[in-house]
Amino acid sequence: MDTLGLARKDDKQTSHDGAEHIKPRLNDRKLEFMSGLRALGGRATAKEVASNVYPGEFAIFDSIRKRAIDCVRLGWVREVEPRECKVSGRKCTVYEIIEIARCEACGGEMVNGVCKRELEEESNG
Repeated sequence: MDTLGLARKDDKQTSHDGAEHIKPRLNDRKLEFMSGLRALGGRATAKEVASNVYPGEFAIFDSIRKRAIDCVRLGWVREVEPRECKVSGRKCTVYEIIEIARCEACGGEMVNGVCKRELEEESNG
């Protein structure tokens, strides 16, 4: 049963059931995180994003905040230099939206101005 790492193998069945129940909402929360980050100019701490999306609603706030790392793993955002968070006042990681450029010739993704397909072909031989 794939629960996206929400429940450990040795957890009780109720934990696995709960993980399966919440899984569909996680995609919504990731998209809300991305929308909130974009609304803040594409660069902010996770707490700043969460407080912008759901101000004053701690339960949802925490769920939004926790989606930051999921968005990093998906390649939607990257971690940049830490700075003082406007919400917590503490030094926190800043997340930045990664804009995906497209190659005009093939429509593939560009990485640092070079077509990703070209990079893969060069590395393969």
